[in-house]
Amino acid sequence: MADFAETRRAATLPTIRIAKGLAAFRVFVGLVWLGNALAKLFNHGSFDLGVVSFSLISRDTARGLLESYTGPESNAIAPLKSVYSDLLFEWPLDIVPLAILAAVPAGRVWGQDRKLAARFGDRWPF
Repeated sequence: MADFAETRRAATLPTIRIAKGLAAFRVFVGLVWLGNALAKLFNHGSFDLGVVSFSLISRDTARGLLESYTGPESNAIAPLKSVYSDLLFEWPLDIVPLAILAAVPAGRVWGQDRKLAARFGDRWPF
């Protein structure tokens, strides 16, 4: 018969791995958003680090994309054009990971959520 502690450890091991994966994903998404924010702030989108070169969306590129989606030659329907021009326009590819990371307690592995959860009786953030 299996020991209770061994059974519990075996059951929680995948949970820890999932939490670490989500924490790594949170860090990656944060770095992508920070990089794009800095590219827009300094209006510089092309980077060459010698080993790798990459492009981010600069302020001028973002403005051009927005104008192409809301301009007179755009094929978007009128309500969609107003959403593009009146709200902060983001692709679902950008928003969905943020919603997932907001819904799961990924910060309890490598983040400050672990300390806040202990302070608020394991009810942080949800």
